[in-house]
Amino acid sequence: GADNKGERLEDFAKHAAGFDILLLQELFVFSFGFFGSGWKGWMIARLKQEGFQYHVASPEPVVGQCSGLMIFSKFPLEPFNHTDFIKFYNWRGREAWTSKGALRAKVKVDPSLPPFVCVVTHLQCDGGPENTQTRIQQISQMKTYLLQKHTNYVVCGDFNICAINEPDAYQEMKSMLGPVRDVLLEEATNTVRPFGDDASSSSVDLSLRPVTCPNTNKPLESLDYAWLRVPAPSELESKDKKKRKLPAVWDYVAGSAQVEKLPVSNPSWGVREGTLSDHFGVSFKIAAVSA
Repeated sequence: GADNKGERLEDFAKHAAGFDILLLQELFVFSFGFFGSGWKGWMIARLKQEGFQYHVASPEPVVGQCSGLMIFSKFPLEPFNHTDFIKFYNWRGREAWTSKGALRAKVKVDPSLPPFVCVVTHLQCDGGPENTQTRIQQISQMKTYLLQKHTNYVVCGDFNICAINEPDAYQEMKSMLGPVRDVLLEEATNTVRPFGDDASSSSVDLSLRPVTCPNTNKPLESLDYAWLRVPAPSELESKDKKKRKLPAVWDYVAGSAQVEKLPVSNPSWGVREGTLSDHFGVSFKIAAVSA
């Protein structure tokens, strides 16, 4: 909602060149019949100049605002044999005009390696227990329709659940998502685990999770997540029964998760702390490892 959108998006595109896969929120398009208003088309064309030749986007409604979700990749994207986007069937208040949901893509980094599943979402906004419960219900829908059959994926986005100020809701969110890892929290608490180590990190101090939303008129918040699901060795099945060789999996690269405070080229355009947005980004690296 801040000014200088075009200038800030141009700065973002320049920063984006240093990454391989982008999971973005709030690239809204407001539609009314054949007419639409938003920056999605501009972003598609601009990021192609930075090497992002592949993308998927949430659909635009006939009337109203789309979910604003997009996934860009420098690697090919493989189609699913069913839906790549789900629209949440429950929402509250001002979200009536926004088709909130979750978007999925399958990234083929290397022909010899398994694809990596990426999901991006942006959950119900605003505080209060009713909105928190709506967010939990949305997570349940996302897991059922987009994640249920996968064991190696990342789910990123603004979950609007604060690990620092809402520890109970955080634990419920993590439990709902299943055996996932909060890689940003692991880095902050020095609890990064190697592949095959299923130790739980639920007992760590959540107040140490880095701030991703530096509010000016309310407590600082940690709302943005990169949840990584890595299968345990027992979940893997060898395709080569004779050699019993298990397939490779995509695992987290220790030391890579961090908050991205992407600066603007003109300080007067900055939204929070001279950065592009009211939320900071979260970045991390993955690498294929042998099971």
